Parts: sequence; C-alpha cells; structure tokens
Amino acid sequence: MGDVDGAQKMIKMYDSLMKSGKFTAAQNKGEGDSVLDSVSELVALCERDGFIPRYYTDGPQDKVDRTIQDL
Repeated sequence: MGDVDGAQKMIKMYDSLMKSGKFTAAQNKGEGDSVLDSVSELVALCERDGFIPRYYTDGPQDKVDRTIQDL
C-alpha cells in the first residue's frame, strides 16, 4: 500500500503545481493567442506568412551531428 500512497501524494502535488503555475488549459484559455501550442500552429504560421528560415552551418554543431556525419 506504500506505493499507492506515494503515487497519490505525487498526483496531488502535480495538480497543485499545475494550478499554482497556471499551466492548465482552462487557466490559459483567456490569455490570447500569443503562444504557439503545437507544431501545426507553427507550420500554419510559416505557411501564412510565407517565411521559413533556412539555416546553413559549415560543420557539425554537437556530438549528435558529428555521429550522423560519421555514419
């Protein structure tokens, strides 16, 4: 039963933090459209404005890039 009690305490703590930080959808609903909530909104913004930035770098930027380059 100790695991169940611990899980319930963590759920209550999570709910409390979400409400106090105003991270819930209901609390953020009336604040306007100043934030992109999903990738689809970002894509729609790029398509609507006609701007998709293109970035080019000369070399790998991190270890993952170097690993991909080696493959």
